[in-house]
Amino acid sequence: MQMRLSPLPFLFLPFLLLSLVPASPRPADAAQLMAIPATQAVDQGEKDSDENVVKKAKPSQSVETLIQEEHVLFNQQFTLEPGFTYSQFDRKQLAVNGFSALDAIFLGNISVDSVEANFLTMDLTARYGLMDRLQLDFDLPFLYRRTTFQSTANNGGATVEEEITMDPELGDVSAGVYWQLVKERPGSPDVVWSFRGKAPTGSDPYGVQTHDVPDTGLINIPNELSSGNGVWGASSGLSLMKTMDPALLFASLGFFYNFKGHFDDIASTQPGQQPGEVKLGNSFQYSFGMAFALNESLSANISFSHRFTKKSMTKLDGGDWVKIVGSDANAATMSFGANVAINKHLSMVTSVGIGLTADAPDMLFSMKFPYNF
Repeated sequence: MQMRLSPLPFLFLPFLLLSLVPASPRPADAAQLMAIPATQAVDQGEKDSDENVVKKAKPSQSVETLIQEEHVLFNQQFTLEPGFTYSQFDRKQLAVNGFSALDAIFLGNISVDSVEANFLTMDLTARYGLMDRLQLDFDLPFLYRRTTFQSTANNGGATVEEEITMDPELGDVSAGVYWQLVKERPGSPDVVWSFRGKAPTGSDPYGVQTHDVPDTGLINIPNELSSGNGVWGASSGLSLMKTMDPALLFASLGFFYNFKGHFDDIASTQPGQQPGEVKLGNSFQYSFGMAFALNESLSANISFSHRFTKKSMTKLDGGDWVKIVGSDANAATMSFGANVAINKHLSMVTSVGIGLTADAPDMLFSMKFPYNF
């Protein structure tokens, strides 16, 4: 019998780590504490003390970029950030009856030996600071997808495959607001509250027609792929950051809610349209990590994220809600990143992620280029 450990004890680990961090010897902003130190003597005539006064150099650009990506940086007026993220899933012996959010994103039956899904997301993100504690952002994604279904043929054991490709399409756009609740002090971390909304601007996966490959195990293969999930969504969370010279500790908690959506057809494998509602499972995520500055132009970080997603449900008009078996997920990822300051306005942010659970992508790679005006 397989035992399942409750994830609740681990959810408080980021706060425990932050509470154990000793107080900083002097109050300052996180970016200042992470800066490369510089000392400067002050004439004794200007001070009553005979000791030299230690001053901080301007925070390095790589550190500011790191804080912006992992937390929020409020001293930038406007930032434009193009970038891309590639993710790859590889599933063996897949047999899904119902809703598959990672591989096909459609309602129906799949019975194959292997599914390999590739996602390329190209984002354009804009950030604007209205004041020293308030920031807004807007994300415009475009998706390219390629999914390959493989199975062993019934007439001799030969392996056959079917490849479905989606040209770049607009995904689900999102916008967010960030408010700094508490500025970092010697005895407390920097705390930021965030709220984001997502609009179903991408193509939805419901009512997508399917086809069979004769004399093979490939049945109910979708004719097309989608660039969105078809429903409105909202998320809210807290982000915490604490400096411990020369390192930076960060953690976050977030809840993701999906609203119900009604569609003209939610059963692609049945003849004729069958209107109904879809309620995608809500998610809860926590993450924590550490970052440090190597020099004025280079910084590095390591982080862990864990996301739990509840089962999705569907309801045909006039029927009852039915939970989709296998639609829940437990995705954990370990990520390693580096930030490079190219010049005083432009930086490069890279990250490589490794999936630790079956529901997480096998590999993630992202590269972003934030430009500060």
